[in-house]
Amino acid sequence: MMFEIPLQEAKQRFIDHLLSQYTFKSRISVWLLNYLKATPQLLDMIYFVDQTVEHHPTLEIATVESGASGVVYYRDEEHLINMDTIFYRIIQTTDRVDIKIHLNDNGNRDHLLDHILLYQLLDTQGHPEYLSDLYYVTLSKTTEQQLLKLLTAQIDMSLTTYDAASFYHLTRLRNTLKLRQ
Repeated sequence: MMFEIPLQEAKQRFIDHLLSQYTFKSRISVWLLNYLKATPQLLDMIYFVDQTVEHHPTLEIATVESGASGVVYYRDEEHLINMDTIFYRIIQTTDRVDIKIHLNDNGNRDHLLDHILLYQLLDTQGHPEYLSDLYYVTLSKTTEQQLLKLLTAQIDMSLTTYDAASFYHLTRLRNTLKLRQ
C-alpha cells in the first residue's frame, strides 16, 4: 500500500523534508512550518494544495528558487504579505487553511509534495474542490493503474458496506484520475 503511516505523520515528515531541502524566502515560513509540525491540532487544520481554491483561507509560502512573494495569507477580504501578523493568524485559526508552496519556477515537481497531495485526496471526503490537484500530481503509468485498481476495490467495498459517502468520494477520485489519461 502507498500510504503506510497516518496522514498527520505524513504531513510532519513532509514538513521536515521541506525544511531540510529548501531555503525559504521568509523566516515567517520557517516559523510556521516548525510550529505546524509540532502542533497536532493545527496540523489537522491544514491542507496542502497545488492549486488555490477561491474563497478558502490560504497561506502561500515561497522558496528562494521561486518568483513568488515570501509569505502571503489571504482570507475573505484580508490580504497580508510578508508580515509577522501572518504567523499569529495561522496559529490562532479555528478554520481549515490551505497551504500553497511555491518551490521553484523551473517546472520540476517535488515527489513528496505529489505524495502528500494524493494522500490527502484519498483520506479526506467531502471536499471535491481539491480534486483539480489530481491533474497536477506526477504519477507513473504503473502507479496510476495500481491506484485505479485500489480505488475500484474500495468502491466495491463501500457498496458492500452501504457507505454512500465513501462511494461518492472514491468514484469522483477514480473518474478524475481516469480523465487524466
